[in-house]
Amino acid sequence: LLQKFPNVTLFSDRNSFNLKNIVKNSNKIFLHSFECLHIFQILKIVFQLKKPAYWIIWGFDLYIYQERYKSLKYFIKHILRKIAIKKLSGIIYDVKGEYELAIKWYHTRAPYIEAGYLPDFSTIDVSPKQKKEGVYRILVNHSANYRNYHIEVFEKIKQLALPLNNYEIIVPLSYSENKPGYKNEVIEKGKQLFGNSFIPIVDY
Repeated sequence: LLQKFPNVTLFSDRNSFNLKNIVKNSNKIFLHSFECLHIFQILKIVFQLKKPAYWIIWGFDLYIYQERYKSLKYFIKHILRKIAIKKLSGIIYDVKGEYELAIKWYHTRAPYIEAGYLPDFSTIDVSPKQKKEGVYRILVNHSANYRNYHIEVFEKIKQLALPLNNYEIIVPLSYSENKPGYKNEVIEKGKQLFGNSFIPIVDY
């Protein structure tokens, strides 16, 4: 979809030889990942040309900080990220708390720019076959990452003493399991607490 916009240029490692010209002819640079080492080649040129650069945060791209001691490669990337993030012109996200984590972890002074990331789900037209009258749905997280604290969230929901015949607890677990056996643990606990009202999503 992005390539349909006349003011957007997409490039990869294969055509990065033209990178300097792309940056030179751009007014602003928006970065959606600090994960690949190639990004630091981009940033080197960005900072040399003194172009404003903005980081649009997404989950793992921020929380990879917690993996910084996993290996020498991770630590080197952490150091490079820290240097780069300090020089940014702004950090874009719609969750202020995650911006505050970026400040805490990377000691940047980049200002916060609030911008919506998720779509407006109220505009999604759901097939009548998928609707259940009088049933409320609670979505718990989006992945099987153990840092999502599913079981703690389940305990909080359980304390609400909801009438489970009117509620569905939907839990996406189809990717990002970074602790062996964690997904099964979540499923077992969910079924124990919520019975048939617990709906794990294990496939895309």
